[in-house]
Amino acid sequence: MTHLVYWNQLLLRAAVRLACLAAVLLLVPVLAFSGKAEAAAGDGELAELYSRLLQGYKEHQPLPPEPSARPTVYLTFDDGPSGLTPQVLDLLKAEGISATFFVLGQMAERYPDTVARIVEEGHSLGNHTYNHVYKELYNNFDAFWEQTVDTERILQELTGQRPSLLRAPGGTYTNFDAFYYYYLQEAGYQVVDWNVDSGDSKRRGVPAAEIVANVKQSPLHSELIVLMHDGKGHEETVKALPEIIAYYKEQGYTFASLTEENQPVQFRIGPLKWKRNTGYDQFVRQLGQVREHNSKVVASAHSEQEQAGNQQAESGLIDKDYAHDKRQESESLPLTITWDGEPVVLNSGQYQFDNGRFAVPLTELAASWDAELEWDEVTGEAVIRSGLREAAIDPNGGIIRWTNLSESKVYHMADVQRIDGEIYVGLRMMAELFDYRIVDYSLEPDDRTVHIESNKSLGFPWKRSPDASLSQSKL
Repeated sequence: MTHLVYWNQLLLRAAVRLACLAAVLLLVPVLAFSGKAEAAAGDGELAELYSRLLQGYKEHQPLPPEPSARPTVYLTFDDGPSGLTPQVLDLLKAEGISATFFVLGQMAERYPDTVARIVEEGHSLGNHTYNHVYKELYNNFDAFWEQTVDTERILQELTGQRPSLLRAPGGTYTNFDAFYYYYLQEAGYQVVDWNVDSGDSKRRGVPAAEIVANVKQSPLHSELIVLMHDGKGHEETVKALPEIIAYYKEQGYTFASLTEENQPVQFRIGPLKWKRNTGYDQFVRQLGQVREHNSKVVASAHSEQEQAGNQQAESGLIDKDYAHDKRQESESLPLTITWDGEPVVLNSGQYQFDNGRFAVPLTELAASWDAELEWDEVTGEAVIRSGLREAAIDPNGGIIRWTNLSESKVYHMADVQRIDGEIYVGLRMMAELFDYRIVDYSLEPDDRTVHIESNKSLGFPWKRSPDASLSQSKL
């Protein structure tokens, strides 16, 4: 009898366990497809959109950047401004290059003058949320959106600009899902990650030498977006910056700040670190919120442009024919280059001018220097010799091989391109390779002049180490 009771208890326990397991198995698919069920009950296209986002599909995939004739590096700085940012700005100003600053709202409030200086000196400004606290930002989009709007308001008040660039603290990988991407795109923001990590935030106090090494070990592409930080505690980044700039100049890169015209670098969507509510009702609410915000921003911008246009029209400042004539006049201006006081004039069509930089035909350069010039009709390469210096130029590979007696240097992705059968080279780069320096220039609406002098010294007029960085920031 005792044994019978015992077995009955065992059978009862087993039955209870099986019932619980069955309930769990039935509940899992219900939970898994609850989002889809909610979407099915919603409005047609909106419900389909919700289902795609729920499955992790990005609605707007950025296009790959088009290969650029002039490889470009975009230096970006996160987490500022801070007491270090003016030092960064001083270095950039000395080099004559622009960068992009993704600023925190709370830091912008502390350093309003620095934010103003960033804009005044021609750099781009981006939104980096208000306080950078991951737990707040990524547990729910409502918090992320609130911080984004707060920072947008602060920057608008400080600079009169509403930045459209945005960088996610910590980057988007494992932090963003398809919903985050879509909401921000609908709000008029362009999300930007990076393809070169300087590693300056991997731990506290990363030494400058390691930061530089991380940059140099990164693959070279036509367009590079370099992640750095100018927030408190990044003194070593400031120390590393001059060598990073010099390295990219040696590789033939030009520098620019990001704009909304750039195709953004974005990480793929990875496994999320965060648990979020992605219910259909919340999706509808959040989407409506960001779209309404963007509508107000667009309407406000349109109103401001209209008012400005009316004011100019009333003042008689708008003359479309005059503006058109001045633009054509600017495009047809001759370029005067003085080599140690001797002027050489290049007429419209004999040189290229783009983004503040001049490129001139190699034949014209050789004639100005009275240099030897050899062409290889098979490979399309050219060799120019002047004094003790020689440069072999490969326009197809964008490579310049420079030699000076026993010294040599190879510049990859150099400022060189082929146009209509002629090789065009960067004026500043070639001048510095052959021991000249630009001492002054004019980019006035009616005057384009560049004054260049040689660095000739006693007995050895062409002695300049190729390890000295090339100043390709302007012209």
